[in-house]
Amino acid sequence: MDDLALGARIKRARERARMTQLELAEQLDVTRRTVANWETGQTSPLNRLGAIEEVLGRWGFTSLHEAPPPVQERPEEPAGAVAVVEQILDVLHSRFSDSTKIAMIAEVIERDYPGVADEAPVVEGRAVR
Repeated sequence: MDDLALGARIKRARERARMTQLELAEQLDVTRRTVANWETGQTSPLNRLGAIEEVLGRWGFTSLHEAPPPVQERPEEPAGAVAVVEQILDVLHSRFSDSTKIAMIAEVIERDYPGVADEAPVVEGRAVR
């Protein structure tokens, strides 16, 4: 099985589920870096395929090379900005380094508000990307 293609399918399903890498990692009891490595084909999630399918199956992920099942609607959640703020607060309360938190927050904002991060904020005299 091509790890890069598998990683791309994991990422697509995670994004359909509107989950961050951290949220998926927490549900699978792995690190966010592990999920990132899967998505880029750096490592293989073969020993976690069943768990990934359990979490992301309703969003079109299948460990098989067949066409994915139809994507179901995401259950109702807090309205737009409130959900983003809740996700950002979760990241801020995590134990990641500050630079990792900044990257994760940028990912959350870019996912829900594409293009907003193009005007990078300045922190301590340098643009944050």
